[in-house]
Amino acid sequence: GYDRGHLCPAADFKADQKLMNETFYMSNMTPMKHAFNAGIWENLEDHERKWVVENQEIYVVTGPILKDEPLEFIGRKNRVAVAKRFYKIILDYKEPDLKMVAFVIPHDASPGDISVYAMTVRDAERITGFDFFPALPEDIENKLETSLDMGKWGLNPGARKYASPKVETAKVPEDYLNKPKPETQTQAAMKDEKNIFYVVVGLGVVMVVVIGGVIFIGLRMNRRK
Repeated sequence: GYDRGHLCPAADFKADQKLMNETFYMSNMTPMKHAFNAGIWENLEDHERKWVVENQEIYVVTGPILKDEPLEFIGRKNRVAVAKRFYKIILDYKEPDLKMVAFVIPHDASPGDISVYAMTVRDAERITGFDFFPALPEDIENKLETSLDMGKWGLNPGARKYASPKVETAKVPEDYLNKPKPETQTQAAMKDEKNIFYVVVGLGVVMVVVIGGVIFIGLRMNRRK
Protein backbone atom coordinates (compact mmCIF):
# COMPACT_ATOMS: atom_id res chain seq x y z
CA GLY A 1 0.00 0.00 0.00
CA TYR A 2 3.03 2.32 -0.07
CA ASP A 3 5.33 3.71 -2.76
CA ARG A 4 9.04 3.01 -2.53
CA GLY A 5 9.61 6.70 -1.97
CA HIS A 6 12.98 8.16 -2.94
CA LEU A 7 14.88 10.26 -0.42
CA CYS A 8 17.45 11.44 -2.98
CA PRO A 9 15.38 11.90 -6.17
CA ALA A 10 16.24 9.81 -9.22
CA ALA A 11 15.47 12.78 -11.46
CA ASP A 12 18.41 14.69 -9.95
CA PHE A 13 20.77 12.31 -11.78
CA LYS A 14 19.31 12.14 -15.26
CA ALA A 15 22.70 13.13 -16.64
CA ASP A 16 24.40 10.01 -15.27
CA GLN A 17 22.72 6.61 -15.64
CA LYS A 18 25.01 4.95 -13.09
CA LEU A 19 24.19 7.51 -10.40
CA MET A 20 20.50 7.33 -11.24
CA ASN A 21 20.58 3.54 -10.85
CA GLU A 22 22.13 3.96 -7.39
CA THR A 23 19.15 6.02 -6.21
CA PHE A 24 17.06 2.84 -6.54
CA TYR A 25 18.95 0.99 -3.81
CA MET A 26 16.67 0.20 -0.88
CA SER A 27 18.96 2.28 1.34
CA ASN A 28 17.53 5.32 -0.50
CA MET A 29 13.93 4.16 -0.17
CA THR A 30 11.29 4.77 2.47
CA PRO A 31 7.60 3.83 2.57
CA MET A 32 5.49 6.76 1.30
CA LYS A 33 1.81 7.19 0.64
CA HIS A 34 1.33 7.67 -3.09
CA ALA A 35 -0.60 10.95 -2.68
CA PHE A 36 2.31 12.33 -0.63
CA ASN A 37 5.09 10.97 -2.87
CA ALA A 38 3.49 12.15 -6.11
CA GLY A 39 2.13 15.31 -4.51
CA ILE A 40 3.82 17.76 -2.16
CA TRP A 41 7.07 15.73 -1.90
CA GLU A 42 7.51 15.79 -5.68
CA ASN A 43 6.60 19.48 -5.64
CA LEU A 44 9.40 20.17 -3.15
CA GLU A 45 11.87 18.16 -5.27
CA ASP A 46 10.94 20.26 -8.31
CA HIS A 47 11.64 23.41 -6.28
CA GLU A 48 15.07 22.03 -5.31
CA ARG A 49 16.03 21.64 -8.97
CA LYS A 50 14.84 25.18 -9.69
CA TRP A 51 16.88 26.52 -6.75
CA VAL A 52 20.00 24.76 -8.07
CA VAL A 53 19.67 26.67 -11.33
CA GLU A 54 19.02 29.97 -9.54
CA ASN A 55 21.85 29.59 -7.00
CA GLN A 56 24.29 27.48 -9.09
CA GLU A 57 24.62 24.91 -6.29
CA ILE A 58 22.82 23.90 -3.10
CA TYR A 59 23.28 21.30 -0.37
CA VAL A 60 20.31 19.12 0.60
CA VAL A 61 19.87 16.90 3.65
CA THR A 62 16.70 14.84 3.74
CA GLY A 63 15.11 11.94 5.56
CA PRO A 64 12.22 10.55 7.58
CA ILE A 65 11.52 11.51 11.19
CA LEU A 66 11.28 8.22 13.09
CA LYS A 67 10.78 9.62 16.59
CA ASP A 68 7.01 10.10 16.40
CA GLU A 69 5.25 7.38 18.37
CA PRO A 70 3.42 5.13 17.96
CA LEU A 71 5.28 4.09 14.81
CA GLU A 72 3.68 1.92 12.16
CA PHE A 73 5.75 -0.92 10.70
CA ILE A 74 5.38 -2.92 7.50
CA GLY A 75 6.96 -6.21 6.45
CA ARG A 76 6.60 -9.69 7.91
CA LYS A 77 10.26 -10.45 8.63
CA ASN A 78 12.04 -7.09 8.45
CA ARG A 79 10.06 -4.42 10.28
CA VAL A 80 10.27 -1.24 8.19
CA ALA A 81 9.13 1.90 9.96
CA VAL A 82 6.67 4.25 8.27
CA ALA A 83 7.47 7.86 9.14
CA LYS A 84 4.75 10.30 10.18
CA ARG A 85 6.83 13.28 8.97
CA PHE A 86 9.70 13.95 6.57
CA TYR A 87 12.25 16.76 6.48
CA LYS A 88 14.48 18.57 4.01
CA ILE A 89 17.23 21.03 4.94
CA ILE A 90 18.53 23.20 2.11
CA LEU A 91 21.67 25.34 2.19
CA ASP A 92 22.81 27.89 -0.37
CA TYR A 93 26.45 28.48 0.58
CA LYS A 94 27.50 30.38 -2.50
CA GLU A 95 28.25 34.10 -2.31
CA PRO A 96 26.90 36.70 -2.37
CA ASP A 97 23.70 35.52 -0.69
CA LEU A 98 24.11 32.71 1.84
CA LYS A 99 20.82 31.29 3.09
CA MET A 100 19.07 28.26 4.58
CA VAL A 101 15.55 26.90 4.66
CA ALA A 102 14.01 23.81 6.27
CA PHE A 103 10.82 21.89 5.62
CA VAL A 104 9.03 19.47 7.95
CA ILE A 105 6.03 17.91 6.21
CA PRO A 106 3.40 15.53 7.66
CA HIS A 107 3.19 12.27 5.74
CA ASP A 108 -0.51 12.81 5.12
CA ALA A 109 0.00 16.21 3.47
CA SER A 110 -1.78 16.50 0.15
CA PRO A 111 -0.60 18.52 -2.87
CA GLY A 112 -0.33 22.17 -1.93
CA ASP A 113 1.94 25.12 -1.27
CA ILE A 114 5.28 23.99 0.20
CA SER A 115 5.55 27.44 1.84
CA VAL A 116 3.17 26.18 4.54
CA TYR A 117 5.88 23.83 5.83
CA ALA A 118 8.91 26.13 5.62
CA MET A 119 10.73 26.97 8.87
CA THR A 120 14.15 27.92 10.19
CA VAL A 121 16.78 25.19 10.34
CA ARG A 122 17.03 25.71 14.09
CA ASP A 123 13.33 24.82 14.43
CA ALA A 124 13.89 21.71 12.28
CA GLU A 125 16.85 20.72 14.50
CA ARG A 126 14.63 21.01 17.56
CA ILE A 127 12.02 18.74 15.95
CA THR A 128 14.38 16.12 14.46
CA GLY A 129 17.10 16.08 17.12
CA PHE A 130 19.84 16.45 14.46
CA ASP A 131 22.58 19.10 14.19
CA PHE A 132 22.72 20.03 10.51
CA PHE A 133 25.90 21.36 8.86
CA PRO A 134 27.98 21.39 12.08
CA ALA A 135 31.20 22.02 10.13
CA LEU A 136 30.16 25.56 9.21
CA PRO A 137 31.89 28.39 11.10
CA GLU A 138 29.86 28.84 14.28
CA ASP A 139 28.94 32.49 13.69
CA ILE A 140 27.74 31.77 10.14
CA GLU A 141 25.90 28.62 11.23
CA ASN A 142 24.01 30.46 13.99
CA LYS A 143 23.06 33.30 11.68
CA LEU A 144 21.81 31.04 8.87
CA GLU A 145 20.01 28.55 11.10
CA THR A 146 18.04 31.14 13.06
CA SER A 147 16.87 33.30 10.17
CA LEU A 148 14.58 32.66 7.22
CA ASP A 149 13.76 35.04 4.40
CA MET A 150 10.93 33.31 2.56
CA GLY A 151 11.14 35.81 -0.30
CA LYS A 152 14.71 34.78 -1.14
CA TRP A 153 13.44 31.25 -1.84
CA GLY A 154 10.39 32.46 -3.77
CA LEU A 155 8.07 31.25 -0.99
CA ASN A 156 4.87 32.79 0.33
CA PRO A 157 5.58 34.41 3.74
CA GLY A 158 1.91 34.37 4.73
CA ALA A 159 1.40 30.65 4.14
CA ARG A 160 3.00 29.49 7.42
CA LYS A 161 -0.13 30.34 9.43
CA TYR A 162 -1.96 27.54 7.61
CA ALA A 163 0.44 24.84 8.79
CA SER A 164 -1.15 21.80 10.37
CA PRO A 165 -0.47 21.28 14.08
CA LYS A 166 1.10 17.97 13.04
CA VAL A 167 4.14 19.88 11.78
CA GLU A 168 5.07 21.00 15.28
CA THR A 169 3.70 18.18 17.46
CA ALA A 170 5.62 15.16 18.72
CA LYS A 171 8.82 17.11 19.29
CA VAL A 172 11.95 15.23 20.30
CA PRO A 173 11.99 14.47 24.05
CA GLU A 174 14.90 16.02 25.91
CA ASP A 175 16.26 12.64 26.95
CA TYR A 176 15.77 10.94 23.58
CA LEU A 177 19.40 11.05 22.49
CA ASN A 178 20.45 9.39 25.76
CA LYS A 179 17.77 6.72 25.63
CA PRO A 180 19.11 3.22 24.86
CA LYS A 181 18.21 2.23 21.31
CA PRO A 182 16.10 -0.95 20.96
CA GLU A 183 17.86 -3.91 19.43
CA THR A 184 17.20 -4.62 15.80
CA GLN A 185 16.48 -8.16 14.65
CA THR A 186 19.97 -8.33 13.17
CA GLN A 187 21.59 -7.23 16.43
CA ALA A 188 19.52 -9.74 18.40
CA ALA A 189 20.43 -12.52 15.98
CA MET A 190 24.11 -11.64 16.21
CA LYS A 191 23.89 -11.71 20.00
CA ASP A 192 22.24 -15.17 19.88
CA GLU A 193 24.94 -16.43 17.51
CA LYS A 194 27.61 -15.05 19.82
CA ASN A 195 26.06 -16.80 22.83
CA ILE A 196 25.87 -20.08 20.89
CA PHE A 197 29.52 -19.67 19.91
CA TYR A 198 30.55 -19.25 23.56
CA VAL A 199 28.52 -22.33 24.56
CA VAL A 200 30.12 -24.43 21.81
CA VAL A 201 33.61 -23.24 22.74
CA GLY A 202 32.90 -23.93 26.41
CA LEU A 203 31.70 -27.46 25.68
CA GLY A 204 34.76 -28.02 23.50
CA VAL A 205 37.08 -26.98 26.33
CA VAL A 206 35.27 -29.28 28.77
CA MET A 207 35.52 -32.21 26.34
CA VAL A 208 39.23 -31.58 25.80
CA VAL A 209 39.81 -31.54 29.56
CA VAL A 210 37.74 -34.71 30.13
CA ILE A 211 39.33 -36.63 27.25
CA GLY A 212 42.77 -35.43 28.30
CA GLY A 213 42.07 -36.58 31.84
CA VAL A 214 40.93 -40.01 30.66
CA ILE A 215 44.05 -40.43 28.50
CA PHE A 216 46.30 -39.32 31.35
CA ILE A 217 44.71 -41.79 33.78
CA GLY A 218 44.94 -44.57 31.21
CA LEU A 219 48.63 -43.93 30.66
CA ARG A 220 49.32 -43.93 34.41
CA MET A 221 47.51 -47.23 34.82
CA ASN A 222 49.46 -48.81 31.94
CA ARG A 223 52.77 -47.72 33.52
CA ARG A 224 51.84 -49.32 36.82
CA LYS A 225 51.11 -52.60 35.07
